Amino acid sequence: MAILGTHVVYDADSALEAYQKRFYGLVLLEPEALGKTCIDLIRSLRKMDRKILIVILTALPRESPELVRYWMEGADLIVCKPFSLSRLLDVIQERLHVKTDSDAENRCRKLLSVWGFQRRLLGTRFIELSSRLLYGNATMPMKTVYMEVAQRERTSPENVESAIRTAVQDAFTNGQLRKAYSSDKRPSNKEFLYMLAEMMVRHEND
Repeated sequence: MAILGTHVVYDADSALEAYQKRFYGLVLLEPEALGKTCIDLIRSLRKMDRKILIVILTALPRESPELVRYWMEGADLIVCKPFSLSRLLDVIQERLHVKTDSDAENRCRKLLSVWGFQRRLLGTRFIELSSRLLYGNATMPMKTVYMEVAQRERTSPENVESAIRTAVQDAFTNGQLRKAYSSDKRPSNKEFLYMLAEMMVRHEND
C-alpha cells in the first residue's frame, strides 16, 4: 500500500500516476504490500521531487539489510511495526520540521568544502554516500557502509575504502581537515565518517 497525502493506492504504478496528477509532501509506503517494486517507486519519487518526505512502514526487523537499501534509494524515515498512530504522527511531524534529505546533503557538502575536499576525487563522492547511510544509522559498521556504497556504485568495497582514505588524506594534508583534530595524525576512515555524521546532525538547526 502507498499513501500519498490522503490518497491511498495499492500498487506502484497507481502511486506514480497519482503523484504526477498532484504533488504531495508526504508519502507512506508499505514494502511488504508493494513487493520488489517498492525500491523502484522510491527511486522514481525521489527523482521527481527531492523534497518529498518518504516514510517506510515495515514489519521487517531493524537489522534487515533491505532497510539499508531503502535509505540508499531515498527514503527519509523508516518506522518498524508495531507502532501507535500517535507515535507515527510524532516522528513524521518531527522529521517535517527539522530534517529533509536535501538539507542533510547540503550540510555534508558544506562541511566537505570547508575542510578542503576535492570534488574531482572519487572518494569525496563515496564520502557523501557513506555519510547519508551513517546519518540515518550512526552505529552502522564500516564494513556494511563500504559494501552498500560499492553495490550502488558498481565497484568493490576495497575500492570504496581506498578512495575514501585518499580523499581524507588529501584534505588533511592540503586542506583544512587537520584543524578539526587536536592530533597531527590523519583520522581513520571510521573516525572521520562518524565525525562527519555527528556534525551533520549537530548543524541541523544552524
